[in-house]
Amino acid sequence: MKQHLSKMLVLSVFVLFLLSPCLSAQAPSPGVVKAAQQGLKDFCEGTSGPGNMNLGLGFQMHTVSPLALVKNTELTLQALVLPMDMWRFLVLENEKPIGLLTVVKVDQQWKAVSFGGADLAMEIETIGKNWSGYTFRFIRVYQATSDFMEIMSGRDTLGFAPLKSARISLGIDSFEAGPGRLLYNSEILEPLRGMVLKTLSSQPELNKEK
Repeated sequence: MKQHLSKMLVLSVFVLFLLSPCLSAQAPSPGVVKAAQQGLKDFCEGTSGPGNMNLGLGFQMHTVSPLALVKNTELTLQALVLPMDMWRFLVLENEKPIGLLTVVKVDQQWKAVSFGGADLAMEIETIGKNWSGYTFRFIRVYQATSDFMEIMSGRDTLGFAPLKSARISLGIDSFEAGPGRLLYNSEILEPLRGMVLKTLSSQPELNKEK
C-alpha cells in the first residue's frame, strides 16, 4: 500500500510538472520528488496542513563559477552555467504559490532542508505565465546576489528574465519581464562581472578554485 501511494505521489508531481505554463529544462528524478514529498509533509505540519498544499513545478538550481565568469570574457552566460545538487519546488495552496521547498543532496541522499521564499515563488510563477510554452533554467550568481531565469526554446536561449535580486544588484529595478522583453548577454555580462569582481576583491578566499 505504501509503495502504491509513493508511486501515486511521484506521478502527481510529474503531472503538475507537465501542466506548468513554463517548464524547467529538466524534470526531477523520482528520488528528488520523494524527498520533496516528505519535506512537504515535515515542513507543513502545524500550519494549514499538508492536505491543503501541493508540490508544483520542480526545477534544478544552476550557478556560475565566479572565476570562470571573470576570466572567460568570450563565453556567454549560458555557456558558463553549472548544475547544482539542489532542486526547488513551488509549494501551492489553493493553486497559488506560497513558498519554495528546497531539496539538496546530503551524503548521496536527497533531503528537503528548507521551506520559504514566498515572494520568489510568486515571481517565478509570474515569469512562467509570461513565457508559457517555453522552458527555463534557474541561474543564481551568488557573488553578484543575482537570480535569473534563462528562457529557452528547445536548446536555444532566447534571453534572461532578471528576478528582483538581479534587478536590484544590477541597477535595473524598473525592468518588467514579460513576453518579448528579456535581457541578453550584452546587457548583463559586464554588470555581472563588475559585481563579481567587487565581491572577489573583498573576499580573497573566493579567488581560489575549490
